[in-house]
Amino acid sequence: MTPRVFLTLLLAHALCFAQKADFSGSWTINKAKSDFGSLPEQMIPDAATRVITNTDAEMKMTGTEKNSRGERSMKLVFKLDGSDSVNAQRGADVKTNATWDGAAVVMKSKIDVGGNQLDMEERYSLSADRQVLLIDTKVLATPIGDVVIKYAYDRVAAAAAASGPVSMSGTWKMNVAKSNFGTMPEDFRPTAITRVVKQEGNLLSVETDQTAGGNASKSTASFKLDGSESVNTIMGAEVKSVAKVNGGVIEVFTRRPFGDMLLEITEKNSLDANGQMIVDTMVGGTPMGVITMKYVFEKQ
Repeated sequence: MTPRVFLTLLLAHALCFAQKADFSGSWTINKAKSDFGSLPEQMIPDAATRVITNTDAEMKMTGTEKNSRGERSMKLVFKLDGSDSVNAQRGADVKTNATWDGAAVVMKSKIDVGGNQLDMEERYSLSADRQVLLIDTKVLATPIGDVVIKYAYDRVAAAAAASGPVSMSGTWKMNVAKSNFGTMPEDFRPTAITRVVKQEGNLLSVETDQTAGGNASKSTASFKLDGSESVNTIMGAEVKSVAKVNGGVIEVFTRRPFGDMLLEITEKNSLDANGQMIVDTMVGGTPMGVITMKYVFEKQ
């Protein structure tokens, strides 16, 4: 793969990710970050969880919610193409129209509350680091007027990170569908990425096999996880990296020569609640500024 083709792939990957977010994962409500507005006290959740899987076309969601009136569970499926979806909620069928709005999902529903037909609007988005799920909600024309609520859910993996480092050793294969390539041209989509990770104490080694645009490449890199500098040779260039463990996240910062550029790459490697390895990547020093990417790997 030539540097020009590789950079084109990198930029296209970043652009398509910026268009649509991936809400997949397990989430738990953070009441301190939320704003319940004029929601009646008995309806404010004491605890709430959501487990979401989504593609460009569909969002599936399960969850529980507990407040002073009791506990309920949910199992919902939404089409994201602008057509209506119908789900049973609180013993009644609720019709929802859901569409993408850039990286966010906007849902408009008609709900029955005590015999009153109400309109509800929800906007699903992610924080910049993708560790907080934000659901901006409006319930219109209720007996107490419009109710505006801002729910904030923490990603479970982020909350668990404080418990200490985890091992990411194993063979990992990228899940193309979950990595959300959106409208990236077929010629530039990776068809396969496999990583063999070995983590022993303060040493980490990663062997990567990648196929993209009909070109295959291999690389091997080793890192010290104590915050000191590691040097590897990748594609014939000397690459310097600093790696460290931050709770349950392995952070790697790399300066990589690329043509006449010096790319600054930050990777955050973590395991989500479903046992997937998530590699959140930011690349600086490109002609388009900072590029954000995300890779989702499943253990083999």
